[in-house]
Amino acid sequence: MNDLIIALKHCAHASSCDGCPLDGLHEKSGLPGMCADAIKHRAAEALEELTTWRDPVNDPPAQFEPVLVCRVKDPGKPPITEQGYRDLGGWWKVYGTRVKKIIGWMPMPKGSEAEHGRQ
Repeated sequence: MNDLIIALKHCAHASSCDGCPLDGLHEKSGLPGMCADAIKHRAAEALEELTTWRDPVNDPPAQFEPVLVCRVKDPGKPPITEQGYRDLGGWWKVYGTRVKKIIGWMPMPKGSEAEHGRQ
């Protein structure tokens, strides 16, 4: 993902592909057009993956992987989003409570590497 961000910034400010971490991506991916087009396509796919709610039954996350879950906590009220994970036996855990009625899930947002002590 970091290479993709660097490549997008590079395409926006540079007049050549020299120094771009994804130089030649269009050839490797088989996409038509220029490398910048392939980078934009990959960026769109990454954004879609990060912002699309996934089906908890047909596309569940790995067990015990922290994710964002959308669920109905109180009938008649709008759904809420909380951190949780897929537990055992079709159950999900949200703040220590086992629940089953999950509408959707998506991966936890990732912070920058510097925030995690890596540089």
